[in-house]
Amino acid sequence: MIPNLRDPFNAAYTDEKYKSLVHDLNQYAGEKIPFRIAETPVFVPAVLKNKLTDACARIIDVIKQPGFRELTNRAIPQNLLSPAKPINQCGLHSISPFVAIQTGNSIHN
Repeated sequence: MIPNLRDPFNAAYTDEKYKSLVHDLNQYAGEKIPFRIAETPVFVPAVLKNKLTDACARIIDVIKQPGFRELTNRAIPQNLLSPAKPINQCGLHSISPFVAIQTGNSIHN
């Protein structure tokens, strides 16, 4: 965390601002997001942010490749798949506009 960014954020935080953020995200998604939205950002140095952003972009490039869904159909057991919502008579299914990538970092002294 970067204290000179974290401290002003914490001082300005309100429940109303958080509720507004969640409302805006739900509006963008077109439905209530079924998972908890973090109340607070994580402030990290630019070098780490750039590494994480680059890694995420590479993962998204792989996910967006034609045929990715077909290649990975059997990667998740059927009983763990989330339900798809048909969006038209052609049988196309909606895909979330969100991609969540969790990163784990530790600093060893």
